Amino acid sequence: MNTTLAKFLSLAVTAVIIGGLIFGVAYTMITAEANHYESEIEAEQADLPN
Repeated sequence: MNTTLAKFLSLAVTAVIIGGLIFGVAYTMITAEANHYESEIEAEQADLPN
């Protein structure tokens, strides 16, 4: 039983770590894209007539 529990916990920890890494990378990519589009929108708004 201890072997089964240890195996389950090791898989659970691995899944949490991989999920955290994926979330971190995705969050960084989304933030970078949002900042890029924000600057494009601000540039377009600056070109609009008053």
